[in-house]
Amino acid sequence: MARSPAARRTRSLDERIAALRALDAAAPASTGPLREALGSANGTLVGIAAKAIAEHRLHELVPELVTAFASLCGDEATKRDPSCRGKIAIARALVELEQWEPDVFVRGLGITQIEGFDPDDTAAAVRGLCGIAHARLLRPDAADILAELLADKWRTARLAAAQGIGDLGRADLTALLRFKLLQKPDEPDVESACLDSLLSIARDSSIEFIVRLLDGHDDRAELAALALGGTRDARALEPLLLYAQTVRGSRATAYLAIALLRLDAATATLLGRVRTNGRADALDAARALATFRDDPIALRDLKAAIASRAEAPLRRELEALL
Repeated sequence: MARSPAARRTRSLDERIAALRALDAAAPASTGPLREALGSANGTLVGIAAKAIAEHRLHELVPELVTAFASLCGDEATKRDPSCRGKIAIARALVELEQWEPDVFVRGLGITQIEGFDPDDTAAAVRGLCGIAHARLLRPDAADILAELLADKWRTARLAAAQGIGDLGRADLTALLRFKLLQKPDEPDVESACLDSLLSIARDSSIEFIVRLLDGHDDRAELAALALGGTRDARALEPLLLYAQTVRGSRATAYLAIALLRLDAATATLLGRVRTNGRADALDAARALATFRDDPIALRDLKAAIASRAEAPLRRELEALL
């Protein structure tokens, strides 16, 4: 039975997608298939081609990337490029190629694309990548662009802005990150990115500020604790121990932050709690230390602490974490 025209088109598209994806693994002998895909005005094909171009550092195809970006914008953008797959891939490719293209990175800041029954602006990721491009390629207006994106309605753009400020590395922008972290709560990944960028730009002066966030005993305080743990800085130990003492409810996050410090004093404190504290506290401490069970010495010390427990049921619970 002959296939319908629609079935033939679907098969043809599937074959083209498979052929393009094969280029991710091996450098193309010819750029012809990539050029053809970029000229297709199909976001899926364009996205795969853009990824291959970045992977194989094909700078000669940058003009075609810019042209393809324009073709995916406009009135039929949702039909041609659902979820902005192609536009996102082009922006990401140009960032990876370190190629400044205003027709993408300036134009992209103004793009919105609302889709779905639960409306989502899929172009937020495009705006975010354009902000990151401004930072990484050291554009003179990067700080202004990132400040606006940090207040974007959509999470993906705000997250990219927080990361971009860290990429820019300017000490004068730490005030913007501090201001953001003192406002009403944002999504956890946005706040974590703000904390990470603060520490990457001005580690020493930021630790004291982040310690003060622990006083909130809220979700932001938990993120601050984990950020402090990630510093592996001895100055964070006492504040985290105090936070663990005063936290309401489970100490799991506080203990994880202490374990992340990877300091002898921090590890000894947690091992002591595994040996002597009540069931819930001992389990939280052991769970935190078990994060590093791939480390033979850490595993040995944790096993010894667990073995010292006299209560067989609790000992079995603790051993189950390993």
